[in-house]
Amino acid sequence: MKKRIQKVCAAALVSVMVVACGGGDKAGPEPVPEHSFTHVDNYPITDCVKDTSTGLIWEGKPPSGFRSGSTGYTNYDSLTEPQRGYSTYFVTPAQSDLDLATNAIGYKNAVNASALCGFTNWRLPTLDELKGLVVLGSAPTIDRSWFPNSYASFYWSSSAPFKDPKNGLGVNFHNGNYGTNSRDYKLLVRLVRP
Repeated sequence: MKKRIQKVCAAALVSVMVVACGGGDKAGPEPVPEHSFTHVDNYPITDCVKDTSTGLIWEGKPPSGFRSGSTGYTNYDSLTEPQRGYSTYFVTPAQSDLDLATNAIGYKNAVNASALCGFTNWRLPTLDELKGLVVLGSAPTIDRSWFPNSYASFYWSSSAPFKDPKNGLGVNFHNGNYGTNSRDYKLLVRLVRP
């Protein structure tokens, strides 16, 4: 295991900075342990997948429908803090904005109401949890054998950038880097549960 992590560290050193979707990605994703995924009960992997190395259960993505892997969502998450929109203006969302099915929180609420895989406690992953899905040395940098209908694109996290919480923070599975984007960009979401 140590040799594998050392090779991953070397690969991380050659990462480059990429600007995508209006936000800057941070170079140098941290090395992550090898993953071991498994099915959750009799549910298909397009519903949910368990990472046995972390114990987390990840949302799978079907090719179509309201949980489609290609559907994008805004990431408004506060009723009191201004949120950046299109990098040039700020909005303070109303509860109705957060609850929209086209916003990450509204989407999470809809998935919980559907009791996906029998669970009602799905949430947006933290940045570290999302970075834990990165597979270095492949593009897209996510294991598509366990996560079909995934895209080499930016996925929202629940973490806020410590320097500018008005933006949203996430991982770009094109290159495995992480960075910020304006919260009104419709980007991808993959939910998780403990």
